[in-house]
Amino acid sequence: MASSEGNYHRRGPYFDGTNFASWKHKMKMHILGHNPAVWAIVCVGLQGDFFDGKEPNREAIVDELKMLQYNAQACDILFNGLCPEEFNKISRLENAKEIWDTLIDMHEGTDSVKESKLDVLQSQLDKFKMKDGEGVAEMYSRLALITNEIAGLGSEEMTDRFIIKKILRALDGKYDTVCTLIQMMPNYKDLNPTEVIGRIVAHDMSLKDKEELHNKSSGAYKASCEAPTSSSEKQNFNEELSLMVKNFNKFYKSRSKDRSFKSRSYNDKRSSSRERNCYSCGRPGHYSNECTALYKRRED
Repeated sequence: MASSEGNYHRRGPYFDGTNFASWKHKMKMHILGHNPAVWAIVCVGLQGDFFDGKEPNREAIVDELKMLQYNAQACDILFNGLCPEEFNKISRLENAKEIWDTLIDMHEGTDSVKESKLDVLQSQLDKFKMKDGEGVAEMYSRLALITNEIAGLGSEEMTDRFIIKKILRALDGKYDTVCTLIQMMPNYKDLNPTEVIGRIVAHDMSLKDKEELHNKSSGAYKASCEAPTSSSEKQNFNEELSLMVKNFNKFYKSRSKDRSFKSRSYNDKRSSSRERNCYSCGRPGHYSNECTALYKRRED
């Protein structure tokens, strides 16, 4: 069974020529996890007169042999973590420190090149804002790429406090309340960026849940007030509407009949009263209490 030291390079990060800052940090952690002494060789190189570049006139002692072993392990890890194009750039080298420094110079540049890159990245950081329609997690991923690259170029300004302030300032106006609450927390100075992002995301999810609940309730009310859209619902709706119209017509006709019947009854009474003869004078068209002939007789 192979030991963990025998297959350590298989689990190492792979550099395809892009995002060197990320690969550099991952490779450092990978080598440290394998053996801190191997990482020390990468950082300081082979030390001692035995490694001064001249042909040794003696045999290596135990410590020197151990350093040679660590250097070979570091070279193996680095070689297996590079794509063919990147490997060709350092394939002639056999010193782990030289390999590491060469990769840094090629992808990060000299001090003047690093300074120019820092200026560009700093400008991007100053203008950094949340995009329209962008989520909090997506925004933080973009910010982390910039801050990690700045830190990879040697800047020491990318502290947790600095990144948290940048996060809170980059958010749009709808997060003003949660940003204020975070700044008022007693342990605000002890928070790290991921904790702040977690609180903001939780707040955002809570707002979305409330909004969805509100939309569902208002949507149900709106649907109940609107006409149905499906064919079956339209058919049922039309049938109910037809039944309502029929019932209304029946009611209206019955009311009209009652009114016409009452009107005819009243007219019949009036007509029948007109056909009767007066008891006093014997003339038709009025009753005896309406008759004026009796008064005329008295006057005569």
